[in-house]
Amino acid sequence: MTSYRSSNRRTSRAILLSIHFRFLVLLSVVFLFFLHVFYRSLANISDFFLFSVRLKRLCGYQFFVWCLGKED
Repeated sequence: MTSYRSSNRRTSRAILLSIHFRFLVLLSVVFLFFLHVFYRSLANISDFFLFSVRLKRLCGYQFFVWCLGKED
């Protein structure tokens, strides 16, 4: 009877470790997905910044300020 209980404990521990491992894998996949989305949005922001710098150089500072609706 004792060996059955210890075997049962080992089995339940293995099941818990398996569930824990699957949870960690799922968590890492979700983390990598959000990291990917964050870097893509960061790239879009930097592209917009580069576009605004090009616009500033192309059209001049006053036109750039006028486009954004700011005043000196």
